[in-house]
Amino acid sequence: MMKTKFLNLLAYTLLMVFGVFMSLNGQSLPTDSAFFASMNLDYAGLDSVKTYVSGNDYENAKRTYVDFVIHRTDRKYFYDYFQKDSTMILLRTVYPDLDTRTAGVIASADLTLTNTFCVNGICATFPGLIDWQSIPPGGSSEYPWQLNRNGEWPILGQAYWLTENASYRDKFWALAGEWISANSVISSSPNSWRSLDAGRRMINWFQALGYFSGAVEISYQDYFNVYKSIMQHGYFLAPYELSFRYGNWQVTECTGLLNLGLLFPEWLDSPTWKNLAIARLNEQINAGLLADGYYTELTPGYHTGCVKQFIDCEMLCRFNGVAGFSATALAKVKKGYELFLNIEMPNGLLPTVGDHSFATDEKLLFSYNPINMNTSSPVGPPATTLFENEVFKAVLCNQDFGWLNLLQYGKTTYDSFMDLPSRDTVLVSNYLPNSRFFTMRSGKGYRDTASLYAHFDMASGGYHSHYDALNFILAGYGRQLLIDPGRGNDYNTIWTSYYTQQRAHNVIVMDGTARTGTSDKVAYHD
Repeated sequence: MMKTKFLNLLAYTLLMVFGVFMSLNGQSLPTDSAFFASMNLDYAGLDSVKTYVSGNDYENAKRTYVDFVIHRTDRKYFYDYFQKDSTMILLRTVYPDLDTRTAGVIASADLTLTNTFCVNGICATFPGLIDWQSIPPGGSSEYPWQLNRNGEWPILGQAYWLTENASYRDKFWALAGEWISANSVISSSPNSWRSLDAGRRMINWFQALGYFSGAVEISYQDYFNVYKSIMQHGYFLAPYELSFRYGNWQVTECTGLLNLGLLFPEWLDSPTWKNLAIARLNEQINAGLLADGYYTELTPGYHTGCVKQFIDCEMLCRFNGVAGFSATALAKVKKGYELFLNIEMPNGLLPTVGDHSFATDEKLLFSYNPINMNTSSPVGPPATTLFENEVFKAVLCNQDFGWLNLLQYGKTTYDSFMDLPSRDTVLVSNYLPNSRFFTMRSGKGYRDTASLYAHFDMASGGYHSHYDALNFILAGYGRQLLIDPGRGNDYNTIWTSYYTQQRAHNVIVMDGTARTGTSDKVAYHD
């Protein structure tokens, strides 16, 4: 089996190197004929599509293929358009105050309706067509990079389900068409095609399609253009995954590649893409997660993003009856979630170590309210369900699945979560020997105003670490006492470089001299 997979990957590598794919190398949107030529037309359910293609009747072939994808039963996402009504009935039953809980989602979606897009606190409104390459005043290159991840699109879907306002649906399809038209030629849209952003974009597209795919008001050509762009993303991303690379970039790229390879199995290269993504993600888990559970970049935000993507990939594989990660890898992912129990502050927030982003509301620097904060972690419920972990349910979720998780993961996952008992615990002081963080606690350790907390950075030196050897964070008596600002609120601030230096942390600086260089991330002990 392993030999077969190796030979498949070798063959794919040779094909990419010698340019056999020609027009399907990911550099431009495939033509209709190239798209169908890259499909296994003998796949079950595609008989009519094959007949139309053989007669060069591409309009009927496209129309028939779109209908096949929308109504297919051999592959499924966590939720789909046809579950909208039943899911919303359940949501409003479980959360009678749903409108209050989701007010922020509606406000964000309404902003998108006005063609206003905000990245790291920098907002720009486009009166006509969106300039996907632009950097607005006060912004940085992060603006177009994150704009092109299309993170607003799933929020439009959530707003559509919550309100049934067709404006959100129509805006999604308009944005999708506009993005594809403006960015299908990679050489003409450099800010749109970093591999990290392409991977994140695919994650967001599939989330959005789950909310919208099935709407009869949308033309088959609009659907088909999205499918062609998804195929282009497959050919673009795959060469990046031919070898292992440490870091969240490859985790995100492979998550996007797995989504498209798994959910479009009729495409000739989808099995290779799927296997490639799973192989690299297995490596990311086994090599990237340290023995104490921390992801190698040693920053809570990046760690959270990686372990959540591992969980999502495994759950998507299980939803579709496809083999995912090895038992060894899953044990390490569980260890990655146990890390939260080791480093979490008593109010459920994570310490802002390294490049961890603090919060858009700087009042959180001076607040400590374990009753109202973090009632349900956005990452806890899926892992709680997958690992059937009673402590995760108590600590990471506060026994609440969360309305957004219910919307995103569906009733089946929700039912499994609710059937699981919850077991209280006490979070204890601990030392993480591989990542070299030390946490001291008193009291219960979570949702407890009496608990005291200290977190020490014993010079971990990860890729997203700062020059903060022996830095420490303190919390207690109802508030945070000594803070670490992380990287601040965004990438655009003039203080970004300041946040990485020793003087921005709770460390000893000798004679007022701030040292730089990677050696400063390492402390030397007897």
